Amino acid sequence: MEARAGLLRSRLLALPRLSLRQQNEVWEISGWLTLLISCLRHDQGDQRSAETQRRTASTLGEEVGSAALRGWGAEIAAWMALTRGDHAAVVEAVRRGLETSGNEPVAAQLHAQEAKAWARVGDPHRTELALENGRTVLDRLPEPGNPHHHFQIESAKSDFHAMDCWRVLGRDAEALAMAGNVVRAGTTAAGLVVSPMRVAEAELTRAVVAARAGAVDAALTQAYTALDRGRRSLPSLTMVAAEVADAIEVVDPANQEARALRVHLAAVASA
Repeated sequence: MEARAGLLRSRLLALPRLSLRQQNEVWEISGWLTLLISCLRHDQGDQRSAETQRRTASTLGEEVGSAALRGWGAEIAAWMALTRGDHAAVVEAVRRGLETSGNEPVAAQLHAQEAKAWARVGDPHRTELALENGRTVLDRLPEPGNPHHHFQIESAKSDFHAMDCWRVLGRDAEALAMAGNVVRAGTTAAGLVVSPMRVAEAELTRAVVAARAGAVDAALTQAYTALDRGRRSLPSLTMVAAEVADAIEVVDPANQEARALRVHLAAVASA
């Protein structure tokens, strides 16, 4: 694993011959790599390891005085809580992250996680307020030099977060509009998907809306396409894909395909 190898190399560099400033720099790099490993473990569904790595990274952030590391540690805690359905824990992690991260760009991502939590408890006012707070942060930031850097945030991500919130709140037209933006931003002119996880969630959003409209076959096709993409964040994808099954069962409570989708989700999650 590249992140683990990089972490090992950075720790080997932390030798007594380095100055205190240099040692702090090495440990901060270790913190970022540990945080990346936490994200990867979460993507794979290994929550225990993900939380262990996240706590380690947050501790390193405290030790070297990195507001950004502390903020991202809180953001990952909020993300984990969201995917396990603990919305109160999301709000608490966001509060903690905003207190410790100051004016760091991670604030935009923290507000986004809060918006998703408020949407899931059915509070549109607080959802919109959190989304607006996130957009305000993004508006003052320059576009990142590397938009695929996991800990850099580009303006296009606001559509991705809004898509999730509008879908959950049942604002289907707005969710579809955002899904279209997400797919366009994540696909090259030649049709190459460069943001597979975002595109997958956009496909699942379209599937949920199709299911609500009674287009069950189209919904299932979109859902399986999204779930079969090579790169996946399992907790996030299975959380959203479960909404497809929920929507199908609302329009057709006895639908066997919805049950088959749930079985498939369970298999994906445990693979």
